[in-house]
Amino acid sequence: MQIGRFVKTEELKQELEAMDGYDDAQWDILRPAMMELWGERDNTILHTQQDLIDLSGKLAKKGGLTTVQEYKTYLGKFSAILTYLIKNEQLRAREDASYQFLTAFSPTSQKNIKRALVMQKQLPKGPDGSSKPPKWEHVIAAAEAEIRVEEPGFSNISGFAESNQVMQKALDVQKGDSKRREKMLEEIPNQAALQKKIVDMEKEIASLKNQRASNVPLNYPQSGGGNNNEFSRGDPRPTGKLYEPKSCYYCHKEGHNTFKCPEALKDEQQGLVRRNGNDWFLPSGQQIPWNPNRPIRHVVATESAKNPQKPPVAAP
Repeated sequence: MQIGRFVKTEELKQELEAMDGYDDAQWDILRPAMMELWGERDNTILHTQQDLIDLSGKLAKKGGLTTVQEYKTYLGKFSAILTYLIKNEQLRAREDASYQFLTAFSPTSQKNIKRALVMQKQLPKGPDGSSKPPKWEHVIAAAEAEIRVEEPGFSNISGFAESNQVMQKALDVQKGDSKRREKMLEEIPNQAALQKKIVDMEKEIASLKNQRASNVPLNYPQSGGGNNNEFSRGDPRPTGKLYEPKSCYYCHKEGHNTFKCPEALKDEQQGLVRRNGNDWFLPSGQQIPWNPNRPIRHVVATESAKNPQKPPVAAP
């Protein structure tokens, strides 16, 4: 039996080998013999469910978690207690403590996390229609994405590698997400089409400026020499547009402005992008650089499709 490897002294090992059940590797016989000789096992209870309540409640009284470091420390302590409670059959599964885990966040962050779970269709329903606790790994992924966005100074995060990692953790837990990313990439116009559109717009604007610079009405007869009594027809009607078309910088489609873009609203609801005034950010806090020749959605789609990773899973 392997138990002999864990006995430190030779004296104890000899006592163990002399016990009933050791030679035959019969644990049901050996265990009572060990307890009779060496004493009863320690029945000290290290943790209860109240320890989880106290741990999250202490942070909630301070206003909730605010930094990634605080979150990692909290997750480590909570997971250790939770593992002990499950091992000692005080809880059935990690999901039984999912909602208790979220109470350490601020009320606003709790709403954001639950909204993300709803959007990802990760809040299961029971046979009677009642809500069931979400899976532990889904809660951890949504909570980590929220704390990274809410951490002060999140916009100073540098490097797309870390930005991709945070975005992928939120995206990879959603089933079927790869099809949506592929569709986004297909809808993005290529560089040649964008360049042609810009050149056409420049020509239209230049034509409009030239017409406005003229002091003579466009469709009125022009003065001329001689005794010709016929009126001239003036310049022909311009074939291009007399106004600058309304263009959306998020998707580069006409007919709506940037802040009413349906694609932008959809991506914000999915947690793919976040707007603050005139600035746009990835979920990790990475600010999207301004470039009028490139739709903002191009960066969002590219970064979400690059370097896919699996969602984080807490240690059992």
